[in-house]
Amino acid sequence: MKVLVVEDDRDYAALLSRWLGREGFAVETVEDGAEAYARLAGGGFDAAVIDLLLPSVGGAELLHCIRADARLSDLRVVVHTALPITPERATLLAGADVVLEKAGFVLPLVKALAALVQEPGRREIG
Repeated sequence: MKVLVVEDDRDYAALLSRWLGREGFAVETVEDGAEAYARLAGGGFDAAVIDLLLPSVGGAELLHCIRADARLSDLRVVVHTALPITPERATLLAGADVVLEKAGFVLPLVKALAALVQEPGRREIG
């Protein structure tokens, strides 16, 4: 499974890449929402892990662009954020397959991606 990690904190992106790589995922990283959309629209990715606080195009806007693009209809999206998931934010992120707070560290993210590989239908976790 090829995953694009969209994270502007380079250290955290490197940590995610190492963890996901150990679990068998092929990982690429980008720091910017606009660049992420361009890479995703080019195809070849099975999933994206998106932070909310990104330069140029934020994670919520990126998620909206992904879900509006027919070419990306099968892309699995995990939102991984340090922001608390308020009811308003959960509504804004309803297009994500999984929404996780970073407070849970990396293991919940790895487990969520592994579950998405095995389940064909989208699911939402608030």
